[in-house]
Amino acid sequence: MKYQPIEDFTREGRQRLVAERGEEIRFLLDKAFTDFLDAEPDVSLAAFGFRGDDPVSEAVEWAVTRFADGHVDPAELSNGSRSFRLFTEVRFWLSQKAGQQGYQRILAAAKRPRSPALLEEMPAAEADPDLEVLAFVRALADALPSFRARTCADLLGYWLEGTKRLRRDWFGWHERGELSEVAERRSKKQRSIHTHDAMFRFLCCFLQLVPGASSAAEDLALELTSLSGCPDRPPYRVPDRDVCGKLARFGVSGPRQVGALRKQGARSFLHRCLDRARADIDTAPGRLASALIRKSLSPTTLHALEIEGDMALRARIDEVRSGADQEEYT
Repeated sequence: MKYQPIEDFTREGRQRLVAERGEEIRFLLDKAFTDFLDAEPDVSLAAFGFRGDDPVSEAVEWAVTRFADGHVDPAELSNGSRSFRLFTEVRFWLSQKAGQQGYQRILAAAKRPRSPALLEEMPAAEADPDLEVLAFVRALADALPSFRARTCADLLGYWLEGTKRLRRDWFGWHERGELSEVAERRSKKQRSIHTHDAMFRFLCCFLQLVPGASSAAEDLALELTSLSGCPDRPPYRVPDRDVCGKLARFGVSGPRQVGALRKQGARSFLHRCLDRARADIDTAPGRLASALIRKSLSPTTLHALEIEGDMALRARIDEVRSGADQEEYT
C-alpha cells in the first residue's frame, strides 16, 4: 500500500497536519494498535502505561500528541516511514513511549510462561493457591449460564469482550465473545457503554445479589428490567412500561416512575458491589473477587446505568479502584 508522504516535519508542520487530517491519523493508529493486540495476545497496553477504560484510544491520543508536540527527526526514520505509514507502525510508537530496550523487555516478559499475576496478592498462608485460582475460574464459568438467562446473548458477548485481557492475564482464559449483527454495527462508544453495563450486571449475578432478598421497590425495578432476561437488542433491558403491573403495589402507575426506581436500584446494587470489594480480602477467593470488582467498575459504569450525575458514587468507585495497587503484568 502506498502512503502519502509527510512533507513538513517541523513542529508547526506536524501540528498543522494533525489539525487538518487528525481524523485520518487517528483511524490509522486505532487500527494499527488493535491489529497489534490481536497479533500479540499475550501483550497488554497496560504494561506501556495505558491503563484507562479504553487503552487503545488512550494510546492513539498519546501518539497523536507525541507526533504533534514531541521530537520527531525524519533523519532517524526510514524513507517509507516519512509518510502516513508512520501511523501504522506500532513498534515505533511503543518504543517512543517505553524506549527501545523497554519495548523489547515488555514483549519478552509478556511471552514468558508465568503463574497468574494475582497469585502475588494471595495470603502467604494458603496451602495451594493454584487450586483457589482454579476454583475461582470455575465459579466465573459457572455464573455465565445464569448471567445469560438473566440478560441476553449480546450482553454475554460484551462481558467476554470486556474481560478478555483481564481473563488472559490472570488465568490464560482466551475465549472471545460473539456479538449479533446489530451489536457489531454499534459505534465504539456505544459498545463501550454496553460492555460496562454487562460487567456490572455480571457482578450482580456472580456476587449472588439476585434474586434479591430485599423487597424494596427500587431493587425489584432493577431486577425486573435488567436482571430477568431481556430482548437481545439495545438497550438490552425489559421496557419500563412492561413491568409497571408488577410494581403496582408500590404505587407505580407509569414507565417514568419505573425508570426512576430502576436508577435507584442500580445505585443500591452498585453500593453492594463496592461493599464486597472491601470484604473477605484475607482469603484468596475474597481477594480475587475484590480485584474483579475493581476491574469491572469505573465512572463509565455510571454512564451506562444513566446515573452519571451521582458524584458520591463516582467518588466511591474512584476510592475503591485506587485503594489497591494496579497490577503490572510484566
